[in-house]
Amino acid sequence: MNIVCNLFILILISSLAGCSTLTGKTGGRLKDSTDRIEAQKILFQIKGKNNTLETFKGIGNAKLTGKSGTRIYRMAYSGTKQNKIRMVVLEGGQSVETFATDGKYFYLISHSNQHRFIKKRLSDSSLKRIISIPVKIEELIDLLSGRIPLYKYDEAILEKNNTASGYIIIMRKKWRGIVEKIFIDESKSKIKQFEKFNAVGQLSYRVSLSDVREVDGFTIPMKFKIATSHDDSFEFDVDRYWANTDVSESMFQLKPSD
Repeated sequence: MNIVCNLFILILISSLAGCSTLTGKTGGRLKDSTDRIEAQKILFQIKGKNNTLETFKGIGNAKLTGKSGTRIYRMAYSGTKQNKIRMVVLEGGQSVETFATDGKYFYLISHSNQHRFIKKRLSDSSLKRIISIPVKIEELIDLLSGRIPLYKYDEAILEKNNTASGYIIIMRKKWRGIVEKIFIDESKSKIKQFEKFNAVGQLSYRVSLSDVREVDGFTIPMKFKIATSHDDSFEFDVDRYWANTDVSESMFQLKPSD
């Protein structure tokens, strides 16, 4: 009889231990699920940010740092939500270089005849050949519009930042891994920086945002820095900004005579 009782007690203890372990795992799964849901809520807000900002104009200073050193430019720009942009390099108030795209073609003109007029079909929107950073034209337009470019992802989770204050939204794609990280503050409402990763999981570039202001009802980072792990960087400091201003189609289609 004692043997049967002892056996019963052992089975009961084992069952309780098993239940305790299972409960712990379930708690972990619940937390994981909650973090995923919260990440989706935050990403939904990010996607909707400045959605009614259709056009913009601005002027500021650009600082380009690379192997050849550091160069600083005065720059005026205008763009649209439809991936159209025009950027003019100024010197002494005069136009020196103008870069533009209408979404179909890439244009580059030297107003001081430093090179021939360039017009090419836009097959690759990466600006790596120009600023040595693999940021795309549409991603630059997002930044100038106060939006965060988002890669396609299969899952996202919110994690506590263990090296600084705030949280990190980690976005992954199946069979590829991490495609993007977004760093937010403790309130989970302000974006401090984000990182983009390439197809082999290496950092493509990192963007830090600062001096975020409200302009005509839109939140615009007046300063941002795009940098790679190889110390190439592009910094932009906005002096003046106009939201939903008038632009014409011809602004994004350059001609040799411009």
